[in-house]
Formats: sequence, C-alpha cells, structure tokens
Amino acid sequence: MLDRLERRRARVDRDQRRHFLRLMRHTAEATVDAQGRISVPERLAEYAGIEKEIVFVGAGDVIEMWNPESYRKYVAGAEEDFDGWLADFL
Repeated sequence: MLDRLERRRARVDRDQRRHFLRLMRHTAEATVDAQGRISVPERLAEYAGIEKEIVFVGAGDVIEMWNPESYRKYVAGAEEDFDGWLADFL
C-alpha cells in the first residue's frame, strides 16, 4: 500500500499528502519482547477500542489487531454475500 501511495505522489501532491499523513498517524512500529509480547501504544489501543482482549487477523501481508466485538460486527454481514463476492473477485 505504501508503494502505491508513493507512486500517487503522496509526498508532493497536497491532497494525497494530507490523506497519506492521516493514514500514517494510525501506525506504529511494534516489537516483540523477550516473553513474546507485543505492546500496543495507548493511543492506538484507544482508537481501536481495544481493552483487554485482541483478535489478530491475517490480512494479506499485514496483521490487523481488532477489538473482538468490533471484528465480529464488522465481518458479520460478509457471510451472506461471500460466494457472490468471491465469484466476482476470481
């Protein structure tokens, strides 16, 4: 995604840059500590509604972290039209 944004002049085009910076403010570099834990910065946990539990979801070449209830609600409707979506996608 970053490559695509770079190609779209996100560094020089005023409108593209504004959207690029908005996207990037919701990112953070994560490291795994010696016990295998990942610390989520407080500002991102609050933005995502994450309290005690996190659902890790593989999404292509990234891993997304979700509040479990928010994730269930977000994907709930996808089951109804999944076959149609998949047929269009393929």
